Amino acid sequence: MKKYRIYISGRMSGVPRHIYKEQFLQAEERLKGLGYDVVNPCGTFAYLLHKVFGYYAVLAYDLWRLSRCDAIFMLDGWKESRGARIERAAALADRRRVLLEEMTAKEIDLTLKGIIRRMRTR
Repeated sequence: MKKYRIYISGRMSGVPRHIYKEQFLQAEERLKGLGYDVVNPCGTFAYLLHKVFGYYAVLAYDLWRLSRCDAIFMLDGWKESRGARIERAAALADRRRVLLEEMTAKEIDLTLKGIIRRMRTR
């Protein structure tokens, strides 16, 4: 059975670091608990990269990391994030599955397997 790799995407800019780190960590734990490999972009390296090279360097690095994943997991509030919208657009352009935080474990599994295509963006 294939082990899917999922990239987490959500709003970071304008949100206190301790708050968005907790949101990303909760999503990571949830997805790992369901048996998926998870790419969490808000680690220490990304924070340092942003401090040294700026927003666009981090975005380019994150898009590269996304390109190695099977799906993108959109955290609630992603629409307020320019970076998350860019990541979602890149995922769709590369025909990756789009998962939403509000999805149940069964919906995530069926979407990853291509059985259902749920692309709504509430």
